Amino acid sequence: EQMDDYVKTYSSMKPKEAAAIFDTMTDDLPLVGKILWAMDAQSRGDILGAMNADTAAAVTKLMEP
Repeated sequence: EQMDDYVKTYSSMKPKEAAAIFDTMTDDLPLVGKILWAMDAQSRGDILGAMNADTAAAVTKLMEP
């Protein structure tokens, strides 16, 4: 249920805003990955595209199925 709240919150933000927050969460990238994975592909892609490339790459590795 808390994950659903995270997903709704970050999905409703502009991708650049969500990306800026996720970029500061480098100490909890597994949580960032879980939130992004639960989003629809369009939102996930928009946010990952707006993130710092190194952080986005690290999160993408964590989301590997």
